[in-house]
Amino acid sequence: MEDKIILCLAQHKDLVLLVVMLFLGLLFYKNMTLNWLEEQISLLMLSSEKIGRKDIALKGEALMEMVVMATINLLVPRLPFWLRPLVTEEYVRRLAQLLHDKAKDYIDDGKINHST
Repeated sequence: MEDKIILCLAQHKDLVLLVVMLFLGLLFYKNMTLNWLEEQISLLMLSSEKIGRKDIALKGEALMEMVVMATINLLVPRLPFWLRPLVTEEYVRRLAQLLHDKAKDYIDDGKINHST
């Protein structure tokens, strides 16, 4: 049985190579897209902090909610259609919290070392 599989793969090595390259390309594209999403969320967080300084009523959780809703409404529709179902509100909320924690940790002592 294994010999037949190996023989079949050897006969169709061009097709196997194409499938592997396609898979790696999609994986690379997904990672690049998620990096873009992280950058955009970080920019939204900075913008929300500026708004929070001006508006006393917007603090903490309200600012985070504003970032999450802006991400869901403005950024997720720009993602590739096959990636959109994976980027849920819960995912965006966890990603924004992670980025917030990293930024806070970096501001603390200039290193990301979980010292906060």
